[in-house]
Amino acid sequence: QNAPISMTGIYSLSDLPIGVWQPDGRVKVYSILDSPYFRALHENSRQPYDSYTLRLDLLGIVHSKLDWSSFLELRNNIAISGWKPEKGPAIFLSNENGQKDGHHRLAILAHMFGVDAQVELQEGRLIFSEPTAIHFSEPRR
Repeated sequence: QNAPISMTGIYSLSDLPIGVWQPDGRVKVYSILDSPYFRALHENSRQPYDSYTLRLDLLGIVHSKLDWSSFLELRNNIAISGWKPEKGPAIFLSNENGQKDGHHRLAILAHMFGVDAQVELQEGRLIFSEPTAIHFSEPRR
């Protein structure tokens, strides 16, 4: 788990608090490196993705209901067309619960631009200026 951060400042994607629902119905905050969505992309395996979306369904958590193919399509759209923050709800973060919305998009950004890509938070709202190159870097552990 990451140390709490100020909700205004510049951070790497790996510094951001990412909320992951646990089997007991509570949210635990992790780094994007431990996100099931990021792991699925990084490992090129749908298993972490499918397991997590099944958990959300079993808990009755309202979520986007993106299946694996739609998730990959979202990733490909961002890769082809670039980061278009206006195409989805704003991403807000808190130290207590992680992201309010945007878990899929944060995982895609971390996968495409690397976990060290810089983002700005303005009172908890994510501002991401797209780098000019996509590099699919290896995450550091």
